[in-house]
Amino acid sequence: MHIHNVYFWLKADVTDSEKKEFESGLTELIKMPLISEAYWGVPAGVDREVVDGSFDYTLTMFFETREKHDVYQVDPEHKKFIDQYSHLWDNVKVLDTKASDGIN
Repeated sequence: MHIHNVYFWLKADVTDSEKKEFESGLTELIKMPLISEAYWGVPAGVDREVVDGSFDYTLTMFFETREKHDVYQVDPEHKKFIDQYSHLWDNVKVLDTKASDGIN
């Protein structure tokens, strides 16, 4: 299992309407058949020193294999999302994880 986590920091002048459009874009993106499971969200508002809630949106996707993730990276739908919404963000951070096989 390959887990793809993306954190977005939007520009300060992004309007509520643009945020709604971005949310719609995230919702469409996670419907791609290459993705096993996916979620997008906003900071949970947890007030603990070790929790970083400075981002505006996060996207978490699960791929059955690293190869499916790699195909996703060059998929036209992924590229379309970037082209359509990249003007809204100041920063993006990607954290990819190779998941363990679980508890035995």
